Amino acid sequence: MDQRQKTFERSVRERPHMYLGNDGVIGLFAGLITDYIELYNTSNIFFTITILGANIFSFNIQLKERLVMPKETSRVSANAIFFVQVLKVISKKLEVQNGVMNQTEFNFNLDSDINLDLTADYQKLCEEISLLAMLNTQIEIFVKDLRLNYTSQNYYNFPQGIFYWFDRLNNEASGKPRFKVTFEGMAQGFHYRIGLAYRTDWYPSPVILSFANNITTTRGGDLVDGVLSGLMSASRQFLKDNGSTTFNIKRKKLYNGLILVCAVKGKDLTYNGSFKEILVSKEVKAQAKEIVKKLITDLFWQNKDVAESFLFRFDKQQIPSDIY
Repeated sequence: MDQRQKTFERSVRERPHMYLGNDGVIGLFAGLITDYIELYNTSNIFFTITILGANIFSFNIQLKERLVMPKETSRVSANAIFFVQVLKVISKKLEVQNGVMNQTEFNFNLDSDINLDLTADYQKLCEEISLLAMLNTQIEIFVKDLRLNYTSQNYYNFPQGIFYWFDRLNNEASGKPRFKVTFEGMAQGFHYRIGLAYRTDWYPSPVILSFANNITTTRGGDLVDGVLSGLMSASRQFLKDNGSTTFNIKRKKLYNGLILVCAVKGKDLTYNGSFKEILVSKEVKAQAKEIVKKLITDLFWQNKDVAESFLFRFDKQQIPSDIY
């Protein structure tokens, strides 16, 4: 074992939370899923997570199609996957079985001497797994807990992806959504899913959910900024083309009544913040702006009553207050 590997193993054992988060084995399962999606460059995978007993776990990966690995990853084995390396370090017992039909299974017990949560809260695990299923529309994940007298099990697959959240938020929102626009498609190597809506009823507080790859960007970042910039740009251009001069488009007012659910996938995305949860990408910001600007421009010109109803809040003669 070289010195670099020794240093890595010592770091994982001494600071496991830095690698897995505060939820221990839940973070391990989430990391294994995202690593295999990246390794095979597809989410067309069936995962099975089984909690067999106290600190007894099984993780099964089954490819749903026969893949030809890209040349740059053809030499990469499961041993090179980051969270597999972490699993090897924190396991007291680990068995790896390579079965037929593109299947791999890990059976393991974690080392109780490591300062790590081994309880595997089933509800927390399901919450994390459902999030991954929504962000990766092709994957199927089956979760089973056999620790009690009865079996708890859940199956997750969301072909509609984040639009499940978007539709649910619109259905549950206080105030009727005045307009809704959605987009899904590619732009210069990035895949976007964007759902944008506005509600009436006393300008309720905004609801914003944003994601980059499999990371919840809880503080937004350039994807959210790009979407809002596109909405502002389309609104200003519409007003200019219609000769309106009493309107003042402000971002503060733009938030009121907003429902935004958006996600981007692509390579080489970077993040800022203490927990690396703020997306930083000039390309994503510019592309999201152009996508939303076109969506809103088309909507306004095709439905001028919708445009007037939405832009009313920015008319200084009608609503001079900055509250709304």
